[in-house]
Amino acid sequence: MIRRFRLEQKGLHEKLVITTRLCEMLDCFIEGRTTPVEMGCEQGDIPEWDDFIVSHPTGLFEHIQIKKQSTDFCTKNSTRPTTNNDLSVVDKAFRSLANWTRQADAATLNTRQFVFSVPGLGLHLKRELTLSHLEELCTLCKQDGIIIDALENRNDGPTTRIFQWLTTWCGFDNWTHIRKALQLVTIRLNGSDDDLKARALVALDRHFADPQRVHELILSYLTTQTSDTSAITCRATLHHLRDMLRPESVTWTQYYLGTISGPWQISGTHDLEGPDQESAQQVVNKMWGSHGSHRLLRVAADYNQSSQAIVSLPTAIMRLALHLQGANQSLMSSQDVWRTNAEHEIGHTLGVAENDLEHLPWRNSFTPLDQGSHRKLIGLQAHRQEALSLAEAMDCSVWEQVVTKLTTRLSNIACNDLLTEIDAMWAIWKAQLDATPSLRSTLFSQLLYPQSEGKNPFHSLRVGPRTVEL
Repeated sequence: MIRRFRLEQKGLHEKLVITTRLCEMLDCFIEGRTTPVEMGCEQGDIPEWDDFIVSHPTGLFEHIQIKKQSTDFCTKNSTRPTTNNDLSVVDKAFRSLANWTRQADAATLNTRQFVFSVPGLGLHLKRELTLSHLEELCTLCKQDGIIIDALENRNDGPTTRIFQWLTTWCGFDNWTHIRKALQLVTIRLNGSDDDLKARALVALDRHFADPQRVHELILSYLTTQTSDTSAITCRATLHHLRDMLRPESVTWTQYYLGTISGPWQISGTHDLEGPDQESAQQVVNKMWGSHGSHRLLRVAADYNQSSQAIVSLPTAIMRLALHLQGANQSLMSSQDVWRTNAEHEIGHTLGVAENDLEHLPWRNSFTPLDQGSHRKLIGLQAHRQEALSLAEAMDCSVWEQVVTKLTTRLSNIACNDLLTEIDAMWAIWKAQLDATPSLRSTLFSQLLYPQSEGKNPFHSLRVGPRTVEL
């Protein structure tokens, strides 16, 4: 019974370590900060180092060994005897690491990190050799100027015992081999179960009204979703928690284009409900809505001047950004270029005032997010279809706002005879415009782009919430 209880407690500790990491990832993901792409269990090519693997957007894989150990790992001599020499769990882990690093080249080494997660540093690896001694040497091996000869000649008891342990128990060849491996190893002190839960709740409290309940749901979610064939992502997790987010939580959408010929990638948190990630309709509804939290439009792409007769994705994004509402902002790479092109296309004004573009909520942001979960648009046809979807969604949004404004104006007419005539006429016009979206678009362009101005009306950059009153 006691052994079973200890095993259950160990399993709970592992779940808490993973849950805390996922909560901290969610914190970054919700706010639109860089965070690991995904996490998985029992997925990897290195035996003993597949308890928990975190994939980073840089291509780095973080292999995490999670141990809830209340007793020493081993108290035998640091030099392996010929008998009574069974390997401990730590011996097995570092023997596996020795075998892998022996064959790995520099490029492969740069893609891996190894984390040994423990509640405390006082446990013994061998007699007179503790985790704190190993942690000190791992830190030393990460230094750029480390000299192998100096390590070999270091007159230090723990260093000598670590060398004896790693070479006789774990199969390392020499100090060069040890340094090659230990520079990739981090001993991480996670503390007690209560410490882990407290860290998780701090991260969740920033975004959820009931962090305790969300923590319980994440624990349950990890239990049901974790397997050797699946991975956990922030967006998939947030999909299940979306109804518990605080109303004032930051939301964002990113449009990313690495190269002019590459695929567009769309990611974000404005459309957590449906299967079509960041659908054009939802993005427009949120970015142009008058209610809600601080919303961010992230544009990690250069502006490329398109044909005057084509609604391209950059021009559709520019129109979306020109009419942001409330405290919403656009974070752009090369925002000065985007601003200059906007000024050129619409002549420095939306038609409301002479200085409409002076105080646009646009800011420079040079680091695109790579959150793993995104909708990819492959091919020019897909790019154009997304641009048309955005244009149609924006036209619909403007039309709904125009109808609301006109209905309010008409309801204020005091003369019943006049109201009867205007109401009947408006009903006819509204029916025609409701049924024919292209007719609405033409009407908007005619109202906001006088022919005498000579500006291109096809991109409809002036058509948006900021010009509804016109």
